[in-house]
Amino acid sequence: MLLTARQAANKLGVKLDTLYAYVSRGRLRSVTVSGTRERRYRSEDVEALLEGRSNVRPPPSS
Repeated sequence: MLLTARQAANKLGVKLDTLYAYVSRGRLRSVTVSGTRERRYRSEDVEALLEGRSNVRPPPSS
């Protein structure tokens, strides 16, 4: 199931700015909705982050 940014932030108990920081730091992955600029968040990834077992890896440093 895909969540909106607001839904994901609410589930995590954080502000939208914090959610976006998680994405930019590689702690949470977002997906683009086809044909739009909107982003969604997999509920499985949000749950994993909540449980402290995020499987998202940060991008390799250059």
